[in-house]
Amino acid sequence: MGFYLTAALGLFGLTIATGVWLSKSGRPLKPLPAMLHKLIALGAVVFGVLALLQGANRAALAGTILSLKIVTAALAVLLFATGTVLSREKPQPAVMLALHRVGTLLTMIFIALVLWRLKG
Repeated sequence: MGFYLTAALGLFGLTIATGVWLSKSGRPLKPLPAMLHKLIALGAVVFGVLALLQGANRAALAGTILSLKIVTAALAVLLFATGTVLSREKPQPAVMLALHRVGTLLTMIFIALVLWRLKG
Protein backbone atom coordinates (compact mmCIF):
# COMPACT_ATOMS: atom_id res chain seq x y z
CA MET A 1 0.00 0.00 0.00
CA GLY A 2 1.42 3.38 -1.01
CA PHE A 3 1.90 6.41 1.17
CA TYR A 4 -1.02 8.38 -0.32
CA LEU A 5 -3.44 5.51 0.15
CA THR A 6 -2.27 4.83 3.70
CA ALA A 7 -2.61 8.53 4.56
CA ALA A 8 -6.05 8.74 2.94
CA LEU A 9 -7.38 5.69 4.79
CA GLY A 10 -5.90 6.84 8.09
CA LEU A 11 -7.37 10.31 7.71
CA PHE A 12 -10.73 8.84 6.66
CA GLY A 13 -10.74 6.78 9.86
CA LEU A 14 -9.89 9.91 11.88
CA THR A 15 -12.69 11.75 10.09
CA ILE A 16 -15.17 9.11 11.18
CA ALA A 17 -13.82 9.16 14.75
CA THR A 18 -14.00 12.96 15.03
CA GLY A 19 -17.47 12.89 13.45
CA VAL A 20 -18.70 10.47 16.10
CA TRP A 21 -17.08 12.66 18.75
CA LEU A 22 -18.82 15.75 17.34
CA SER A 23 -22.19 14.03 17.23
CA LYS A 24 -21.82 12.98 20.87
CA SER A 25 -20.69 16.43 22.05
CA GLY A 26 -24.07 18.06 21.42
CA ARG A 27 -25.12 21.48 20.15
CA PRO A 28 -23.87 24.03 19.53
CA LEU A 29 -20.77 22.46 18.00
CA LYS A 30 -17.53 23.67 19.48
CA PRO A 31 -15.55 25.54 16.78
CA LEU A 32 -12.16 23.86 17.27
CA PRO A 33 -13.35 20.21 17.08
CA ALA A 34 -15.62 21.07 14.13
CA MET A 35 -12.74 22.75 12.30
CA LEU A 36 -10.44 19.79 12.99
CA HIS A 37 -13.07 17.39 11.64
CA LYS A 38 -13.41 19.43 8.44
CA LEU A 39 -9.66 19.77 7.91
CA ILE A 40 -9.05 16.07 8.52
CA ALA A 41 -11.84 15.25 6.04
CA LEU A 42 -10.30 17.59 3.48
CA GLY A 43 -6.92 15.92 3.98
CA ALA A 44 -8.53 12.51 3.46
CA VAL A 45 -10.02 13.71 0.17
CA VAL A 46 -6.73 15.24 -1.02
CA PHE A 47 -4.71 12.12 -0.23
CA GLY A 48 -7.50 9.94 -1.67
CA VAL A 49 -7.34 11.82 -4.97
CA LEU A 50 -3.55 11.51 -5.01
CA ALA A 51 -3.84 7.77 -4.33
CA LEU A 52 -6.38 7.37 -7.14
CA LEU A 53 -4.19 9.32 -9.54
CA GLN A 54 -1.22 7.18 -8.57
CA GLY A 55 -3.33 4.04 -9.11
CA ALA A 56 -4.59 5.35 -12.44
CA ASN A 57 -1.02 5.53 -13.67
CA ARG A 58 -0.70 1.78 -13.12
CA ALA A 59 -4.13 0.70 -14.32
CA ALA A 60 -6.05 1.46 -17.46
CA LEU A 61 -9.01 3.77 -16.86
CA ALA A 62 -11.62 1.17 -17.66
CA GLY A 63 -15.24 2.32 -17.60
CA THR A 64 -15.94 0.54 -14.33
CA ILE A 65 -13.06 2.16 -12.49
CA LEU A 66 -13.92 5.58 -13.87
CA SER A 67 -17.57 5.15 -12.87
CA LEU A 68 -16.60 4.09 -9.35
CA LYS A 69 -14.30 7.11 -9.04
CA ILE A 70 -17.05 9.47 -10.16
CA VAL A 71 -19.54 8.04 -7.66
CA THR A 72 -16.92 8.22 -4.89
CA ALA A 73 -16.23 11.88 -5.73
CA ALA A 74 -19.96 12.65 -5.74
CA LEU A 75 -20.28 11.01 -2.32
CA ALA A 76 -17.41 13.16 -1.01
CA VAL A 77 -19.26 16.26 -2.21
CA LEU A 78 -22.42 14.99 -0.49
CA LEU A 79 -20.50 14.55 2.75
CA PHE A 80 -19.07 18.06 2.62
CA ALA A 81 -22.48 19.56 1.78
CA THR A 82 -24.41 17.72 4.48
CA GLY A 83 -21.59 18.32 6.97
CA THR A 84 -21.81 22.04 6.30
CA VAL A 85 -25.55 22.03 6.91
CA LEU A 86 -25.16 19.95 10.07
CA SER A 87 -22.58 22.34 11.50
CA ARG A 88 -25.12 25.17 11.77
CA GLU A 89 -26.29 26.10 15.24
CA LYS A 90 -29.97 25.54 14.50
CA PRO A 91 -31.20 21.94 14.59
CA GLN A 92 -31.41 20.50 11.10
CA PRO A 93 -33.89 17.99 9.68
CA ALA A 94 -33.10 14.41 10.61
CA VAL A 95 -32.78 13.58 6.92
CA MET A 96 -29.55 15.62 6.77
CA LEU A 97 -27.92 13.53 9.50
CA ALA A 98 -29.20 10.36 7.84
CA LEU A 99 -27.73 11.46 4.48
CA HIS A 100 -24.40 12.24 6.15
CA ARG A 101 -24.27 8.85 7.87
CA VAL A 102 -25.38 6.87 4.82
CA GLY A 103 -22.99 8.91 2.67
CA THR A 104 -20.12 7.96 4.98
CA LEU A 105 -20.98 4.27 4.73
CA LEU A 106 -21.38 4.42 0.95
CA THR A 107 -18.10 6.28 0.62
CA MET A 108 -16.31 3.51 2.54
CA ILE A 109 -17.91 0.90 0.27
CA PHE A 110 -17.01 2.74 -2.93
CA ILE A 111 -13.42 3.37 -1.79
CA ALA A 112 -13.10 -0.37 -1.19
CA LEU A 113 -14.57 -1.10 -4.65
CA VAL A 114 -12.18 1.32 -6.35
CA LEU A 115 -9.20 -0.22 -4.56
CA TRP A 116 -10.39 -3.72 -5.44
CA ARG A 117 -10.77 -2.80 -9.12
CA LEU A 118 -7.38 -1.07 -9.22
CA LYS A 119 -5.72 -4.17 -7.79
CA GLY A 120 -7.53 -6.53 -10.18
